[in-house]
Amino acid sequence: MKMVRKDMKSGLIKDWGAIPAEGEGHFVFEGTNLQLMNMTKQYTPAVLFKVSPVVTIEEASEMLSEMAE
Repeated sequence: MKMVRKDMKSGLIKDWGAIPAEGEGHFVFEGTNLQLMNMTKQYTPAVLFKVSPVVTIEEASEMLSEMAE
């Protein structure tokens, strides 16, 4: 928890939550892929990560427009 608090204080992790009954949780990170890899490596091998990128509405619109061409 000390590392999570440190990363939250530094601004790397924007939001964090745990699902204790399932041994899972989530966090919100804003940064580059390289920053994400560097941040998550401190938690491995104790924690496994599934990364799901999130796009803004502008990025989604751009992607949909390009797909329609």
